[in-house]
Amino acid sequence: MENKIDIRIVVMVGGWVLVGNYSQQKQSRKITQGYVIRQWGTGEGEERGLGTLAYMGPRDATQLDPIAVVEWGSDAQIMTFPCDPAKWVEILSKSPAPVGYGVGE
Repeated sequence: MENKIDIRIVVMVGGWVLVGNYSQQKQSRKITQGYVIRQWGTGEGEERGLGTLAYMGPRDATQLDPIAVVEWGSDAQIMTFPCDPAKWVEILSKSPAPVGYGVGE
């Protein structure tokens, strides 16, 4: 079975925006080896925002804070944007790998 990378931008209740390797099981969601998106850096305009980040990857003005693991219940998630893995895999590889989650051990 193919191990598909599922990289997503996740918009959370309270305004948090995350990006990273996404997984879900029943009511639980998780981002590993990801970032909090502190500033989108996409500029202003009709086609600028999280969708731009999802398919184009981080821009020069995008500000990211690394996170190893974040877990939450499905009720804390507002929406997700599937990302182009080719645009995100290099930057995500620089985020700390979580120890004790079967990654980075």
